[in-house]
Amino acid sequence: MTDCTYEIRSAWPGRKEDPAEIGRKFLATLDALTEADPAFANWGTSDVDETPRGQPIAPLRTDFTSWVEANVERDDWGKAWPQLGYSVWAASGYRPFAPLDPKSVSFYLTAGSEQSNRNCFEAGRYGKAPDPSIVTYPGFKSALLTMISIWPAPWANARAIVWSEESPASPGEPSFPKSSYTMAWMSYLCAERAAKLSVPDTVLAERTPDGGLLMIAAEARFDPWNPEHRARSRIMTEIMREHGGNPFW
Repeated sequence: MTDCTYEIRSAWPGRKEDPAEIGRKFLATLDALTEADPAFANWGTSDVDETPRGQPIAPLRTDFTSWVEANVERDDWGKAWPQLGYSVWAASGYRPFAPLDPKSVSFYLTAGSEQSNRNCFEAGRYGKAPDPSIVTYPGFKSALLTMISIWPAPWANARAIVWSEESPASPGEPSFPKSSYTMAWMSYLCAERAAKLSVPDTVLAERTPDGGLLMIAAEARFDPWNPEHRARSRIMTEIMREHGGNPFW
């Protein structure tokens, strides 16, 4: 756990949504994450990553649409550009003027864009590993299913990001293909993309409520240094490279 972080990413093509709808769904996402794991609570937003001095989400709920509107994408001259959507984010364990602690998770969202939209659930960040207690299979699985149910997308991918110089591969083991799906822990494809997909028996797979397919490398915290986890993850990474499409689409 000292040399990696964990994230879930998803992306979808242009889909027009107004600030009120984005706000409603954003709050629903935070509430669902808290319900899935009480550790994901006390959400706040900040304007400086290292020293959050923003404000808690709770008092913003009475007029959340205005907060979303204030976070409209802008052009190089600062002019509002709603065609590119709205970008909002929140982190759990909010404490004003305090850095995010290892037990904090973050949820980032860009939605309402006519071009491309995306979201990300993140535990830890480069050089700052998360506390192991918040990186659990049930918690991350619930987070992934929450994301695709509230923000429908053709794909979603939970993975570990190894940032140490030491490779987790064994001697002679082929390296992972480089992509945004590398070191996949859980990978989702929508029903359309999974319709004709055949998953090897060595990879755990189950249908999601929307008819999509969820592939699983480990029903425990994914360990990049575990050969069995890596073997299944490599298969999933190749499948996602072929069927997931452009990670930004």
